[in-house]
Amino acid sequence: MKLELRSLSKNYGNIQALDNFSYTFEKGVYGIVGPNGAGKSTLMGLITDSLKRQTGSVLWNNTDILKCGIEYRRLLGYMAQEQGLYEAMTAKEFLDYIAMLKEIPKKDAKPQIKDLLDVMHLTSSANRKLKGFSHGMRQRVLLIQALLGSPKVIILDEPTSGVDPMERIAIRNYISKIAQDSIVLLATHAISDIECIANQVLLINKGKLVISDTPENLIKSIQGKVGEKYCTINEIADIQKEYGVCNIYQRHDGIVLRLVSDDLPADFKKIKSPLGLEDVYLYYIK
Repeated sequence: MKLELRSLSKNYGNIQALDNFSYTFEKGVYGIVGPNGAGKSTLMGLITDSLKRQTGSVLWNNTDILKCGIEYRRLLGYMAQEQGLYEAMTAKEFLDYIAMLKEIPKKDAKPQIKDLLDVMHLTSSANRKLKGFSHGMRQRVLLIQALLGSPKVIILDEPTSGVDPMERIAIRNYISKIAQDSIVLLATHAISDIECIANQVLLINKGKLVISDTPENLIKSIQGKVGEKYCTINEIADIQKEYGVCNIYQRHDGIVLRLVSDDLPADFKKIKSPLGLEDVYLYYIK
């Protein structure tokens, strides 16, 4: 099982949304992280073939997806960041409809829908109209529709946005489980989600792949580059002018500034642990 991207490029007028992007995905969870406008949504659009590429190719098991046709689309499960729902339908009616569109036989769709509603803690709301659902509940319904049919390539754009902490954990655990037999691409601003379940993390900026590796190796790569210092408000402003984005923490004994840089000021104490992907993000995305 292999999804390969070769030299993908896409522009919108004078804006280069994706620039000569190459990567190979195999089974597992891939966290895709970057600032707004980095090219994450464009990347997903090219993988799903909903956007036309300027150059490059997307290969599924060594065959261009343009040649795979409908067979490739049947392998896909996609949850877009902004996706509409048929609000007059109940959750179950909507999922039955999606299963029909995916050409999943009723005898297979019924137990799948039942199990997924249970996993997402929506069984008691299955017969309620979607117009009465909260944002978090809608997100869970959209995630279920992406997972129907046991797709081999699952693309999730901000799946835990607006979801409460307990549901977020349940979703993460389920994604980890299904990734044993599929490729899961998870684009999110929730760094903690990726830190918990991603096998590989891709940092994207300005349409390019900045770096990719395991979360553990990425964190190791910034050892000795993270420092902290107790600061006054005026000091923070001066340091931010020179170094850019910093993390500021309010602790019981004062304000702490956390800085990630190759050239830490001498009065900053280097932090060995705990370091996280948020520190990695601040180091590589500049």
